[in-house]
Amino acid sequence: MNHQEQAQIANTIFQQLGGNRFVVMTGARSVSREGATLIVKLPTPAGLRAFGFNVTLNPMDLYNVTFVRLTRAWDVQRNTIENIYADQLKSIIETETGLRLSL
Repeated sequence: MNHQEQAQIANTIFQQLGGNRFVVMTGARSVSREGATLIVKLPTPAGLRAFGFNVTLNPMDLYNVTFVRLTRAWDVQRNTIENIYADQLKSIIETETGLRLSL
């Protein structure tokens, strides 16, 4: 997969989450991509140093989402949910983060 195809996949994931409306609704501090992976850093709740998630398209054309929380004690908590359909993406992210992605 070339660089342009990877960028298109990450952009598609961003659009499926709601695009710029997603950023406004969540207050995301940054939305970036690394290859075909969308990386989202969210506002940090009390007691955490970092909070966010990564979304990657897997070979089965489904999504894998990894949620990352870094506590003040520098303990990394990761939770990965695999094989998510596009229509399940928003609800799983809402459940795991506690943030609303739409009105």
